[in-house]
Amino acid sequence: MDYHHIRRRKNSSCFISEGSSGKSVACDILYHLAGSHEQVLSVGLGDLAHKFQRSQLYGKILNISAENELINSIVKHLKV
Repeated sequence: MDYHHIRRRKNSSCFISEGSSGKSVACDILYHLAGSHEQVLSVGLGDLAHKFQRSQLYGKILNISAENELINSIVKHLKV
């Protein structure tokens, strides 16, 4: 798959589990696969509701965010 095909794809992944399960390692691997730090951003999921925060995503191929509070809220709703 060439670079142009990667840029057009829009995917989302969410790693949810207890601590020490390798989530940070998986994010580090994705970060290094992106190629350079200019291609990676860290905008929180809650901040994506603001258009100026979303505009920072332009030209990036990866957004990595550790969202403990938001994830905990999602998990509570999933358990109900």
